[in-house]
Amino acid sequence: MKWSTATELDNDYFEIEHSLNGKDFTAIAKVKANGSGTTEHSYTYLDENITAGKHFYRITDVDKNGTKRYSQVITLSSGAVSALQLYPNPAVSFISVAASSLLQGNEFTISSLTGQTVVKGVIGKQQIDVQKLTSGNYLFSIKTKDGELIKTQFLKR
Repeated sequence: MKWSTATELDNDYFEIEHSLNGKDFTAIAKVKANGSGTTEHSYTYLDENITAGKHFYRITDVDKNGTKRYSQVITLSSGAVSALQLYPNPAVSFISVAASSLLQGNEFTISSLTGQTVVKGVIGKQQIDVQKLTSGNYLFSIKTKDGELIKTQFLKR
């Protein structure tokens, strides 16, 4: 997560808050502020304990006198792409889909890079026949139950 301030006046620190439901936030980190100044300052924080799914974050700006200001809530989705693997890649006659249990039962499509859908199905423990596809790059997409679209590419030889 990256953010910046245009100016700071008696800033003490920033508190990074996390939520799984967008309502109940818990402080997960504290980043020391620059303090005071009229020049832009940039800050970063990396949440290394993230799990698959939706995550909500906000930043609390805390002044030296205890005054707090909250940022807008941002939503991030994580883990889905790393929970999806296609093999072999490049493929000749089939691809196998290794997907986390979170993705099982979701719809998938295989499309040409021009956007034409060439194969549709549901993620399970199966191999997908790609023998009839012409050689080239294809986009494998999964639409999750909450409407998120996860994409990865593979090469058909």
